[in-house]
Amino acid sequence: MKKLSFYERQHIQHVLSQQNQVGLIFSEFCSSVGTSLKQWTDTGKSSVWIRNSAVENAIDRQLIALQSSLLANIHTNQGESWELSNIKNDYFLAYVQSLVVNKIVDQGMFARNAEALVSLQQRTTNGMNLSEKVWRITDQTKAQLEFYLKSGLSFGRPAALISQDVRQLLENPNKRFHRIRNEEGELVPSQPMKGYHPGIGQYRSSKMNALRLTATETNIAYRMADHKRWSKLKFALGITVKRSPSAKEPCKICDALAGEYPKDFMFTVWHPFCICFATLKVPSPEELAHFSLTKELPENKIVRNIPSLAFDFMRNNEYMRDSYAYKDNKKWFEGNQK
Repeated sequence: MKKLSFYERQHIQHVLSQQNQVGLIFSEFCSSVGTSLKQWTDTGKSSVWIRNSAVENAIDRQLIALQSSLLANIHTNQGESWELSNIKNDYFLAYVQSLVVNKIVDQGMFARNAEALVSLQQRTTNGMNLSEKVWRITDQTKAQLEFYLKSGLSFGRPAALISQDVRQLLENPNKRFHRIRNEEGELVPSQPMKGYHPGIGQYRSSKMNALRLTATETNIAYRMADHKRWSKLKFALGITVKRSPSAKEPCKICDALAGEYPKDFMFTVWHPFCICFATLKVPSPEELAHFSLTKELPENKIVRNIPSLAFDFMRNNEYMRDSYAYKDNKKWFEGNQK
């Protein structure tokens, strides 16, 4: 199987590095809350924060710091991915121009589209902007801390072990804890988070939701930067979306949507943690030479429609209507295939 290109490997390594960064952010948060949670006392009330306002205020400050760190991390990595795509495309354009004598690459093709990056960072999807999506993760984190306090496991434990408990809970909320309060306020055996449903498309683990969000946003930035550059190239014939050689298992979404698309189709991700990638379909050197003289492209090679399998898959699977792929390309998926 063909290997990934240099820049595609760089992008994947960048995403993996970011995952480690997010892990460290959560690790620092878990270490910081241990001391605060150690000060908590059980008042037997329905809310763990009644008569524990000082503890709650301390936790809220640490959650604000968590939100700020995650949001800054996303913005930084989006910018770095955007720049990586632009560097790649600059080299590509220089290579294309070297193939022909007449000029086919103009200065406008080198535009960095900085305003598009800002727009990406400020966009709203499903009624939430990026900052609000990160706040949702911190809200989930606080709910899991409340659950931990209700379990009664913090009693008598040093701050270091409380931090360890929190780390395990945020990574694996399905872990069985020993006790939780029932409706009468009594501590009874329980399987934690059994009835906790974070919503469609969300993990029970707040850390996992953070990893998902950060990876998706960074991936989208890289792919959208490609799209902004490619859609302006007059000599582009289309794009080809491929499954990554790193993919070990079949994926009903990625397998159905792979194929050739028109150059103005916006491919970013098919789903969270998607590692599919796109390449630009361009004429042969001989065809580029002809284009430099006549501005004519080989008509039989221009991609004018999306793959019929992709069209049918989107139409037949309603859950895909919430995907970035569908929302960014409604004109292709809601229209009629020619």
